[in-house]
Amino acid sequence: LQFLEEQLLVKHELVDDLSSGGSQNTKFWYIDYNMAVHVIRLRIHLLQSNLQSSELRARSSSLYLCPGYKHQRCNGKYTETDAQRMVDTTTGRFVCQECLRAYANHPDAPPVEEYTLQLVDNQVELKSAMDNLRRVNVQFSSKMESSTSGGAGADQQQRPLRQGIFELLQKVRPIRGAEPITSNLPSENIAMGVGSKRL
Repeated sequence: LQFLEEQLLVKHELVDDLSSGGSQNTKFWYIDYNMAVHVIRLRIHLLQSNLQSSELRARSSSLYLCPGYKHQRCNGKYTETDAQRMVDTTTGRFVCQECLRAYANHPDAPPVEEYTLQLVDNQVELKSAMDNLRRVNVQFSSKMESSTSGGAGADQQQRPLRQGIFELLQKVRPIRGAEPITSNLPSENIAMGVGSKRL
């Protein structure tokens, strides 16, 4: 319960229930419906924003690596913007500046091809980001069940198997002018006679 409280999904209230046979103060755990709905909405929004931004980063980012980086000879890992500033004026290639400085006065310098930056294929990251976003959207959506009525060649009908989180959150969205969702305070419930009696 402590973990759920830290995640703002449950709360506790100390209630003086001496008159109903309890101790002086009893700790009642409860779900604050109003807070829980807002927390779930916020988490869904943050999750979707993170997934969309990771997909956008994967689509828009290009990474260039020096061959020496793979062999741990240099730290030649550059973004597309950085690589454009690393053009060798004699060859017109993107070159690792660290290796260029290291081999500038070296008598047995390797050919420029050995420290020319190479574009890294990020299709795996892009596919992963797109799959994650698709998977979350499928899990959050309504699930339908197909059922056939009649004999062979009969029409297939879709029935809801379960509602998605978006439909459920839409149902509890406060209507303008209506009362907000209850906070479900134990002290208020006890005062109204709602809830379980002590054993």
